[in-house]
Amino acid sequence: MRKIWMLLLPLLGWLSCGNFLDIEPQDELSRAEALSTIRGIDAILVGAYQQLSFTDYYAQSFLFFPEMVGNLVPLDDNAGSVLRYRQVHDLNVPSDYEGSALNQLYDRPFTLLYAVNDVLAALPDLEEGTPEQRASLRGEALHLRAVAHFDMVRVFAQAPGFSNGAAHPGIPLIDRPLGVLDQPSRATVAEIYDLIVRDLTEAADLVDPSFSRRNGDNVWIEPAVVLGALARVQAYREDWQSCAEFATRAITASGRELTPRETYLEAWEDRDLPETLWRIDIQRLLTSSGGTSPARIAGRGEEDPLCRVSEDLMSLFAPDDLRRQLYPQDTRGFRLTAKYPFSPSAIFNPIYLRLSELYLLRAEANAALNNDALAQADYDLIHQRAVLNAPPITLTGPELLEEIRRERRRELALEGHLLFDLSRWGADIDRDDCAGSVRFCDLTYPSPYFILPIPEDALFRNPNLTQNEGY
Repeated sequence: MRKIWMLLLPLLGWLSCGNFLDIEPQDELSRAEALSTIRGIDAILVGAYQQLSFTDYYAQSFLFFPEMVGNLVPLDDNAGSVLRYRQVHDLNVPSDYEGSALNQLYDRPFTLLYAVNDVLAALPDLEEGTPEQRASLRGEALHLRAVAHFDMVRVFAQAPGFSNGAAHPGIPLIDRPLGVLDQPSRATVAEIYDLIVRDLTEAADLVDPSFSRRNGDNVWIEPAVVLGALARVQAYREDWQSCAEFATRAITASGRELTPRETYLEAWEDRDLPETLWRIDIQRLLTSSGGTSPARIAGRGEEDPLCRVSEDLMSLFAPDDLRRQLYPQDTRGFRLTAKYPFSPSAIFNPIYLRLSELYLLRAEANAALNNDALAQADYDLIHQRAVLNAPPITLTGPELLEEIRRERRRELALEGHLLFDLSRWGADIDRDDCAGSVRFCDLTYPSPYFILPIPEDALFRNPNLTQNEGY
């Protein structure tokens, strides 16, 4: 019988502190035992959340490798530690991932998928708990399944607009528990996005914060998070009407307001941006396991950073843009970031979704729909917060859409979006500030190198998989 106790053991010390999840550590907690009680299922879901928290997922790799194509530059004096990021920066990732841990961006989401599919399969037979509680657990599992598929399809498959009907190869579609002999082939990108939208749409109606919020931290899924994720996914599909509608619903459901200019920098410094809807909870995992925090990459105060902030990014900010202050220079002249300040006594939980992105998604959607006035209003909310006394934007049409994209890059820099945004926009990688050994400083879209190769060990384990073009 397949054991899942390894997924649970890192959590048990924390879970025992709560009333709802008072589970004693065990060396042999079997799949059947864990899935037979409401507490066991909840523990598995908490373990699935924490799969997002590993260094080879949102604590570092997934957050920063998309930023290596224009917002970050690897430093030569960290050649060994920074190899995974240098390979992406150089657009030269080998299919065997030699010397790199980026192949874990394939394996880690699979671990999450196995857990949530077990939960989804077990819930219909569970008699414990109220119907509302069981429904909310199902909603959380569906949301996490959508997150894992969405992450993988962005890393290992071209964006939906790459082919007519998004009919090009995606990733394996994992919507049920797999047997030991199951070797799924790659579904199309369209099929993967259809599953993601179905899962999120159902989850939005099921998640109940009275059950999903296990404490007061914003590290748990609630309806506004699911609606915001739907807005983001629909932007990738270029379903602009749905994107705008879901962004509006998420903004309303969140009950939050944009962080004001007066406290914007202080909020980043305090690691408490009040407009945040969902953070990835890396604090508990890294505190207990000794993992590496996001500050290691290019955090202000980090003595030996792996990367520096690029001059390409800095050139996008006007001299009086408040956000320039998020990227101070250290004593060597390297620009680092106050978005992930180094502290020996604190770890920053990275942001998955915040209101600024929702307003920018809605602005982008309305610009694409030729609703220029609505797009301008949302753009001004973000831009005029950063640039005091900036006049209202008057651009229209394609010029307005392009400026909204630039504002998105300015506002969401180093939050894990750049490469994925360039791909969905069909935009070239255009850099001036590159490391000396780079293979390509610029790269014209489309290209095989906008995505990573399927790891060779995955191809070996599953002969039904095919490698990405160009690898």
